Amino acid sequence: MTAVRRYDFVDALRGYAIFGVVAVHASAVVSPATPSLLRAYQAGAHGVQLFFVASALTLCMSWEARASSEQTPIRNFYLRRLFRILPMFQVAVASYVLLDGMGPRYWAPDGVRWWDVALTALCLHGFHPETINAVVPGGWSVADEMIFYLLLPVLLRIVPSLASRVWLWLLSLIATTLLALVLTAKLLPDYPPERQYLFLNFLNLNFVGQFPVFAVGLVAYALYLRPGALPRALGLLGTFAYLVAWAVGPTDPRLTVLLDLPRIAAIGLACFALMISRWPSRVLTHPAVVWLGRLSYSIYLVHFALLELLTALGVERWRGSDARKRGVHRARAGAQRAGRACDLRAHRATRHRARRTRHRAARAWPRVAEPAAPDRELTY
Repeated sequence: MTAVRRYDFVDALRGYAIFGVVAVHASAVVSPATPSLLRAYQAGAHGVQLFFVASALTLCMSWEARASSEQTPIRNFYLRRLFRILPMFQVAVASYVLLDGMGPRYWAPDGVRWWDVALTALCLHGFHPETINAVVPGGWSVADEMIFYLLLPVLLRIVPSLASRVWLWLLSLIATTLLALVLTAKLLPDYPPERQYLFLNFLNLNFVGQFPVFAVGLVAYALYLRPGALPRALGLLGTFAYLVAWAVGPTDPRLTVLLDLPRIAAIGLACFALMISRWPSRVLTHPAVVWLGRLSYSIYLVHFALLELLTALGVERWRGSDARKRGVHRARAGAQRAGRACDLRAHRATRHRARRTRHRAARAWPRVAEPAAPDRELTY
């Protein structure tokens, strides 16, 4: 079997991605001290999209390195992907069922059914609004990844050139936007008002809604292969423009709305990936970031449970009553923006667990036993 070189810049991209994901979720538990820091944490809402771009890059590299030397490259590709994702994800499925039970929750208002668990364990949970995030928090991204794995060998044959991949990205961007508008008009009225959030989030979280992000990753890989200074220049200028846009975004609501769209933000993320691939400085590919990237999948699956534990322990209470009130208010506002930015919404515990959490916190910190706001949420 052909050995494939491991690139530090790919692991660094994953490191930045997981840091952003954890930061934006943690900001809903303990809010950052300043508005500027809060906005920086909110930029991490696009960490999953950076994962998708990095995934497209590394899978294209792996395919190009092995396809010509293996007798059954497609079979081997699928086997490698399955053993890379499935075992740990199935452990996560079992763990979250044991931790959270089968009761009602934000992503499953009627509770988790046995077939929800079965579909999730098989990574087939990304095809219905009430299964896509019902069992494993953040599990929607794993479902999208698995579908991308399935389609990648076909996509690389259909769109082998840079121009064809650019067209694929543009057409997918237009098609997914129009499809979302049509489905919203046709199907959204079938949902009761209190559950329409499930359908609206599903439109953006499912693979079709995220496909333009993967397509940008395919474009980035085609640019990565081009010789000369063009990829480096595009990466540097695109990254600079993306950072400037984020800096001035609060002063222009229209720019903020555009940046909040993952399909648009993915362009800046792809430029960053190009820059770091052609300019792998010691700072951008620091060993600590690379190490974090190599553990990113495990961290992604585990950090939701850790944040729930911190919430149960009332971690925001350590800041004092007044500070906690301000922190919860900023965290809720940040959670709403982060949810809009990455087309996500909050993961709300059941009422029983919320009451149990408040009582446990009251026993642990009797002097600051003021109950937390009942609608406080964690964004996933």
